[in-house]
Amino acid sequence: MNSETVEIKINEHEEKLDKHDCRIINLEKDTTKQDTQITQLCKSIEKLTSMIEKKLDKSGDYKWIIASILMPIIFFLCSKIMG
Repeated sequence: MNSETVEIKINEHEEKLDKHDCRIINLEKDTTKQDTQITQLCKSIEKLTSMIEKKLDKSGDYKWIIASILMPIIFFLCSKIMG
């Protein structure tokens, strides 16, 4: 290969590396955003669970009631987070 061809190939690879760097940065941002959303979702679920527990009789089996209330909410929110 002559020097021009080598230089062209180097430039092509540098462009590809730049594109991949941009993709990686975007993926990292998306991951950070999803982690934040999941953390907020967990806090909201804990808060809602606590509110439900306070409203229900402590002697009863309230875990099934909480699960039946929270499961549709969790599935809905997860579908929104995951896109």
